[in-house]
Amino acid sequence: EILVRFLESRHFDAGDFVFYEGETGRSMYLLSRGSVDVSIPIPGEGRRRRLATFAQGTIFGEMALLDGLPRAAAVQASVSGPLELFELSHESFLELSADHPVIAVKLQATIGRVLGARLRGANALILELDS
Repeated sequence: EILVRFLESRHFDAGDFVFYEGETGRSMYLLSRGSVDVSIPIPGEGRRRRLATFAQGTIFGEMALLDGLPRAAAVQASVSGPLELFELSHESFLELSADHPVIAVKLQATIGRVLGARLRGANALILELDS
């Protein structure tokens, strides 16, 4: 209930990009309705490689929230329907941290678990491709 006060509701149509790789942005998103495809460009005009599909309840964009570096991949609303997200901006995260530090620490722990799981998955894929 407290966290919701720091989130902004965002809506996208099917096929719209939430953000592109290389863009700057310090927001993290929580997917509340719909699904998104995460992709990177590959050689060839307009070609992209889908890395993952995220469904309701998934967070994404968390790396930029924490480190402020350009986005590593693009995120696009799937073509199956509209997308509803909750956005946590860096500024709102700082306010949350100041006003409710225990909640902010719990959120950071959750982000750490998500990043750890994604890193383990990437490592397994690299090992599979290397063999």
